[in-house]
Amino acid sequence: MHATADPRPGGATPVDPPGGPLRAAEIGEAHAIAPDTFVVPGWWPSPQPGLGLQVGTLLVRGAATAVVDTGLSLLGADWISTVCSLADPADIRWVVLTGPDRARTGNLALLRETCPEATVVAAGRGCVDIDLGGRALRLLTTRSSHLSVHVPDQDVLWTDLMAGPFDRPSPDLAGLTDDEALAALALRSPQPDADRIERLSALGPRVLASPLGPVARGAQVARAFDLVRRAADGPRIDGATLGTLIASCGPRPLEIQA
Repeated sequence: MHATADPRPGGATPVDPPGGPLRAAEIGEAHAIAPDTFVVPGWWPSPQPGLGLQVGTLLVRGAATAVVDTGLSLLGADWISTVCSLADPADIRWVVLTGPDRARTGNLALLRETCPEATVVAAGRGCVDIDLGGRALRLLTTRSSHLSVHVPDQDVLWTDLMAGPFDRPSPDLAGLTDDEALAALALRSPQPDADRIERLSALGPRVLASPLGPVARGAQVARAFDLVRRAADGPRIDGATLGTLIASCGPRPLEIQA
């Protein structure tokens, strides 16, 4: 991974969180999770000892390209460089934000500067399914301000069900034990409700990817849903929560405008 600083010219310097100064975020190597479907992973080691954010962006290429979630602003220059290595900026016509937090909207301004013709879509703003020309994205409202994205031609599901603060970079669920995954998922508050979990499970994804957690593929998908159910039914754990870390990982998110 490569460390990067916030690249925004003249941008406000984030205020250091209570746990200490902001640390550099690291961009990971983009990898294909299905044909013409990529995840750009990132990692931010928070000032909280032993906790960090595993963040991600989904990029789906068709005749047009969609970028789903824009990662942390702390990833800035490395993030936009990686995205533009996967798709011509002129082909990026859609930007989908699955939530309003800093981990998903951090590079929205940078992406809009690079791809001024792109249309931004977010929950509560007239969400419709997106035609990329031969490929489709199904936008599923899972909470009032949050979306999941289904790519039906490859059975890819992008959702924040598998989300939590992890103790190390964790781009793939196969690299985590059950105990490690449950320790991270338990620090999410609130937990997803059973109806939401089962509605998304019923889609039968072959790949489960997350803006705030690892990717699960093949047999790991069923394991991921089982872990999410167990965490939702388990005891709450005191300590830094996922929301606390997201709130401390950079400047306030930009207001999303058309």
